[in-house]
Amino acid sequence: MAFDLESHHAYLIEGVFEALREPLVRRIEEAFGLSAAGNPDFFVFEHAVFGIDEARELALRASRRPVSGERQVFVIGAATLTRETQNALLKLFEEPGVATHFFLVVPFVAALLPTLRSRAALLDALEFGAAASAVRAGGLSPEMFLESSPGRRLEMLKPLIAAKDAAAAAGFLDSLERALRARSGTIIAPEDVFFFETLARCRSYLRDRSPSVKMILEYIAAVLPRAE
Repeated sequence: MAFDLESHHAYLIEGVFEALREPLVRRIEEAFGLSAAGNPDFFVFEHAVFGIDEARELALRASRRPVSGERQVFVIGAATLTRETQNALLKLFEEPGVATHFFLVVPFVAALLPTLRSRAALLDALEFGAAASAVRAGGLSPEMFLESSPGRRLEMLKPLIAAKDAAAAAGFLDSLERALRARSGTIIAPEDVFFFETLARCRSYLRDRSPSVKMILEYIAAVLPRAE
């Protein structure tokens, strides 16, 4: 995969940061012709919740000129980004410093604000090597989820349930709907209408003030049809 260094300064990757970190950094090193080790212009952040304080720190560091080279790189892994944080990142992604590049890894790109998504190029996590692919496919791949038994689905959902992140859960339901529509084709069978309505209804529940992420996801695991 080649990064378009002239057209894009911000990239989004959907996946598991723990698995993607090493292959992503290695690919950036190859593309940019630099080394991450001991490089004051290469930053890697990982946060369970990337909040406004972290966003301000990122903006401060990005405002400085590169110390030892021509480029500076920020690799950020975040399980959750608050709405306030995402709004703070809008301007940073839209008007980056000279030769500054951002790589943001999140569990579900669909959970991000559309305005933030529009300011970054989307990279496919599966292109970063077998290790990253295996973790992603073994975790919350919507295709594998649909092919699994209800019991296996609950195992796959444990990290998402533990996070209690309604936005991430809604993003996963979005990915399930896309996978179901891909299987259904252009014409949705009458017996499948219920499942699309169920996904839409559960997404609306996740927008409530204090949604039960656990209950909603467990319900989805039980009612969605098992793909053959």
